Amino acid sequence: MLEQHIRQKLQKKPLLLMTHIVIGYPSFRESWALARQMVDAGVDLMELQIPFSEPMADGPVILKANQEALAAGATVAKCLEFARDLGQQVPIPLLFMSYYNILFKHGVQRFAGEMRRAGLSGAIVADLPIEEGVDYASAMAAEGLAAVRLFAPNTPEARMRKVAEASSGMIYCVARKGVTGAKTEFSTELGDYLARRARAR
Repeated sequence: MLEQHIRQKLQKKPLLLMTHIVIGYPSFRESWALARQMVDAGVDLMELQIPFSEPMADGPVILKANQEALAAGATVAKCLEFARDLGQQVPIPLLFMSYYNILFKHGVQRFAGEMRRAGLSGAIVADLPIEEGVDYASAMAAEGLAAVRLFAPNTPEARMRKVAEASSGMIYCVARKGVTGAKTEFSTELGDYLARRARAR
């Protein structure tokens, strides 16, 4: 479903925009207002991050947002409720961004089922290798949800093919090495990286 939506959108414009918020930062009310403003501005997809105590793929800015959201009382249940309510009011796909510990503690199959009932389109689990994510991929597929996988600039082409086979919905291409939330400078190797990504499909 997510892939079909993206393909249909790309027939109308050459570039789509996916934005990101940490649910509950600086508050649930302000997260809601920010998300609605993004939709009103014309974003095509939105990544909703469930706050986690150790977001290893995120830099200091997003880490701080995670910590403050947790300190203010953000929970998985509240994030599911937020996503469900937002999804009922906006016409774009919503994806959870999370870390595997949250799914593991919640129960992978239960989590996938609750995502579907909340109206989400899929999830990006930043720290789950494909070799350890078979149960996750199966649970997501059973609920009709996209299990989005990641490429990095240093991912070998053979590995890219394996990741592409295990992914659904889309591939998340991390633009540079290192954590997010810090200053990003695109290297001259970006074009080659994206070309390798295209060959791996």
